[in-house]
Amino acid sequence: MEFNTAHKKADDFLQGAANYRGESNNEMVAFMLQQAAELIIRGLITALSGNCPKTHYFNELKKPLKRCLPALDYIISKNETEEQRLLHILEKAYLESRYSNEYKIVNADIDLLSEAIELLYDRAEILFKERIAVIVNSNF
Repeated sequence: MEFNTAHKKADDFLQGAANYRGESNNEMVAFMLQQAAELIIRGLITALSGNCPKTHYFNELKKPLKRCLPALDYIISKNETEEQRLLHILEKAYLESRYSNEYKIVNADIDLLSEAIELLYDRAEILFKERIAVIVNSNF
């Protein structure tokens, strides 16, 4: 239930990102994508382990995520350097898009992040269902 609720909220943020993208508001697109990614990850951690650290930093969320869902070996990029760069952009978007008039994000990064978070959204649902099936089957 926890994952499904978070996944649905993430979908709402993805739709919001698409709307802001239509308005060419990259800063709000990035904020919405950050929220979607965080909700997906938090939903997985909470549903599979019972609790989740109270943080917006992806590196702090990756540790419990790896413990409860090892199959999700990366969040948004198989390349660790690129993943760190993109996660940093998302974390910056979380703060800067709301509090700074100077914050800007380029179209190329928005394209990468949009595609990556959409893939995370789909991949998380598949991996969650697979993990639940393993848990249920191991209890019989």
